[in-house]
Amino acid sequence: MTKLKFIILFFVATSFYSVGFISAAFEVFPYTFMKANYQKIKYRYNYKEHTSLKSCTVAEITELPDQFSTIIGHAYGAHKHATPERFLAPKIYSFLLEHSKNIDAIIFTGDVFSTPDVTKWRRLVEEFSKVRVFVAPGNHDIERLDFKEIFFKEIFDLNNPNNKVFPFFMNTQNFDILLDNSIETRWSIDEEVVEKVDKFISDIVIARHDTPIRELIQFTNGASPGEKLLPKVESFVKEFKTEKKLTWVIGDGGAYEFLPRLVCKEYQNHKFIVNGIGELKHDVILILHEGEIYQYVIE
Repeated sequence: MTKLKFIILFFVATSFYSVGFISAAFEVFPYTFMKANYQKIKYRYNYKEHTSLKSCTVAEITELPDQFSTIIGHAYGAHKHATPERFLAPKIYSFLLEHSKNIDAIIFTGDVFSTPDVTKWRRLVEEFSKVRVFVAPGNHDIERLDFKEIFFKEIFDLNNPNNKVFPFFMNTQNFDILLDNSIETRWSIDEEVVEKVDKFISDIVIARHDTPIRELIQFTNGASPGEKLLPKVESFVKEFKTEKKLTWVIGDGGAYEFLPRLVCKEYQNHKFIVNGIGELKHDVILILHEGEIYQYVIE
C-alpha cells in the first residue's frame, strides 16, 4: 500500500468514526437511523406473547373531564425530529396549553426533552405555573452529569421541597403515586421502593421511565447494558409482600412506528402499562380521573 493510499484510507476511516461518535453523542442522524432499524429487527425477532403475563386493557376516553391529571412518556417525541433547540413534541405542548386550566398535575415519565437545559426547564415551569409538574426522569433528563445537575436544581427541588431524594409520593385524582428514578438504579428496583410500597396502605401507581422486568424490554424504546440483569416477572413480584394493587406506568415506549402505542400486561396484583410519544398516528397519553386510568388519543 502506497503512502498516499494509506493516508486516504486513514482519513476515510477517521471521518466515519468521527461522524459516528458525534451522531451518537448528540443522538442525530445517522445514529438515530441505525438505532431505529436495530430496534425494529430486535423487536420483530424477540416478539412473542408471554404466557406468564396476561394482556389487559386501558379504557379509552374521548371527552376530557373538567378536572384531570395526565401521565406523559417520552414527551419530546420522535428521535428523527429531535434537535438541541426543541422543546416538547408539538402535539404535547399544544395539548398542555389548551387544557392547562383543567389539569391538576402533569407527570412526565422520563425523556421530557431530547437535550435538556436550564432554559427549557424554566420555560416548562413558568408556562405551566398553575399546574403541578412532576418528573420521573429518563436517560435524556439526567444521565449526563450536567443534565442531572440542571434537573435537580430547576425541577426537582422546586416541586418537591420536603423530600430531597427519590422515591417520593404525590397524590392526584384519588391516586397515590410513587415517582421513581430508574436511571440511578440502572432500571432495577431500589430496595427503598419495595419498602415504601410494602408499607403503604392503599393501591399505588409507580411512575418510572424504564421497565423493571425483562419481559417488557421488547416494548421499550432503547437498550441498556443492565437490561439482561432485570428479573423475570415471577421473581420480581416475590420482592413485594403487599397484596395491594400495584400499577407500574413506564414511559420509555412508543417512540418508533413498529412499537405499540400502549401495552398493558398483568401478573398477580401487578399491572404494567408501557407507552410514550412517537409523533405517530394514535399516540396516546394517560388521563387520571377520580381513581381511574384512561388512555387518550392525541393527534
